Amino acid sequence: MTAGLVPGLLIAAPQLLDVNFARTVILLLHHDETGSMGVVINRQLELPLAEVARQHGVEHCCACGAAHFGGPVEVYRGFVLYRGQRFEDDTEVADGILLSGSVAVLRALLERGGAEFRLYLGYAGWGPGQLDLEITSGSWLTGECSARYLFELDPDQVWEQALADMGIDPVMVLQSSGDIQ
Repeated sequence: MTAGLVPGLLIAAPQLLDVNFARTVILLLHHDETGSMGVVINRQLELPLAEVARQHGVEHCCACGAAHFGGPVEVYRGFVLYRGQRFEDDTEVADGILLSGSVAVLRALLERGGAEFRLYLGYAGWGPGQLDLEITSGSWLTGECSARYLFELDPDQVWEQALADMGIDPVMVLQSSGDIQ
């Protein structure tokens, strides 16, 4: 098993063409012998947070922006990554970055404002050993978790910036099966 990946980033290699994961960056939240789980952090949906607030009975929404596609598994399930406020049932996933799956936390963030947050619908999941095999085969690059990718960059720029921060120009990476003739 690939050790030390959580919390960290999975950055889709330029040659990864799977429709669910091409040009994605995933915040890996769980990785052990039972499997792996994370959320895609760079795919914004056309679902305004104001609409999410309305659907959850929030009368006055203080949040701007839209929900994000977290992955193809359980797309009706939401996860909130945030910083700036603590709640009773949150989990710190990295320095100052908190995670919750609680509807109460989502409602509070929508109502109060003041915290940077992103709502992710769905998640990415792998069975035992599957992610290790994908990393070994070159489908994913690994990087360090940073609030910059989650809260500061435009989601459309995260993949290119994560690669650039690693010194990789996606145009220069050749598609290859790995076989040298």
